[in-house]
Amino acid sequence: MKANKLIIALIVLALLSPFFIVGEAGGSPFPKNLKYYDKVISQGLQNFDQSTIRGVSVEDALKELESWYNTQLEVDWAKAIGNDMTVKFKDGFYIIVLEIGLPEEFWGIEEIRGGKEGIPSPPLQMGTRTPAKKTAILLGPYEWQFGKGPIPHIKDALEGIGYNCRVLWNEEVDVRCIERELVEGVLFNFGHGGGGIHHDPDNGEEVTVISTGERWTDQTPYKYPTEYQNFEIVCTLISHEGEYFVAYTPYLINRHYGYGSLPNSLVYMESCNGMHHPSLGDAYRRAGAGAYLGWTESVTVYHGNRWAAKDFDYFCGGYNVEQVRQKTSRDFLTGAELAYVGDGTLTLT
Repeated sequence: MKANKLIIALIVLALLSPFFIVGEAGGSPFPKNLKYYDKVISQGLQNFDQSTIRGVSVEDALKELESWYNTQLEVDWAKAIGNDMTVKFKDGFYIIVLEIGLPEEFWGIEEIRGGKEGIPSPPLQMGTRTPAKKTAILLGPYEWQFGKGPIPHIKDALEGIGYNCRVLWNEEVDVRCIERELVEGVLFNFGHGGGGIHHDPDNGEEVTVISTGERWTDQTPYKYPTEYQNFEIVCTLISHEGEYFVAYTPYLINRHYGYGSLPNSLVYMESCNGMHHPSLGDAYRRAGAGAYLGWTESVTVYHGNRWAAKDFDYFCGGYNVEQVRQKTSRDFLTGAELAYVGDGTLTLT
């Protein structure tokens, strides 16, 4: 009887605590407790802050941070892309630290109010395409941090031309949402994103990652074992908030959305580095999207919000993707520009 009770107790401990779980997710070892990795990540970010306080430039401090991470016994390699840092630990666990060292003015928030501005008629274009579905899904995974931003404005504009819109906020934008809910004519996302490296810091594939509203916990790899093993999801740290979230990579879109799933859809990512690398845009294009738009570098919240609202005013006024890109100003604080992959003649009307 005592032996049976001991076995039951060990089983309960294994279910409740990641420290007691021994196993593999599709051949990839389960990671350690998040605190193990956070200790290294946090110490590095403290070193970064101390460097900038001493007057070291952000660019040089990021180089120092990359070098410091690469000297840690727990770390396999680390590589910076702009203000983002991919850290791969020796047990195979990845953390992508987003938006390191961006200034406070970067996060200025402006509520988008009022109707659309007067939009002149677009130049006549022949041979335009439109989404196959007059529907839209608008995602705000960081409403708790940024507010609703341009989403209410965009919703009103799209409904004004006959689109049926759904809006999801915060934790509603989880991994299962990304896997199941994106088959719409328009996909808009307002949140965090960045660039990461897979496999190898020198020869590995650069990928765009977009953070969901789902927090990363010690149970995440067990909840999504296939996604974790296949690098379809990755742990991201929002550096200025000090919180870890689940981000998805192009591999998740590749697996869940076959060719033609998103016929002629318009995908617009209002996030940092959504088009620093075309990998995510290419994944949406393979799924049938007509065009994917994103920012080439980190973009300030103020600039991204204002132009997202204006851009959808243009779209709803008959402008196509290329015309909207030409209208959209670069972010003079960061140098980010709106770019796209796909059909520049795609329009919503």
